[in-house]
Amino acid sequence: MPYYALRVIEMPVRTYIAGLLRPLVVATVFAGLCQIDLAQPNSIVALAFLVACQALVFGLVTYVVALQGDEKRALWKRCKELVPQLRLLSGVGD
Repeated sequence: MPYYALRVIEMPVRTYIAGLLRPLVVATVFAGLCQIDLAQPNSIVALAFLVACQALVFGLVTYVVALQGDEKRALWKRCKELVPQLRLLSGVGD
């Protein structure tokens, strides 16, 4: 543990450990969910699909467990700003 750095910034160890709890819970839940799927992909397409599914699961678990209310609102705000930009790039509505 970075005791010296915590002492310099005057942060209690309890606060530091509390800040690590949510990311550790996400990692534990994600690792547990990934252990359920023990299938070995036999092609690059199957591997890409497996990685995409795991990324989706990780994102959902992170959203539900790790993000606080203000972080969720900021994420949704950013997504709402990104959707019109993606439509412009794809040429939809031309």
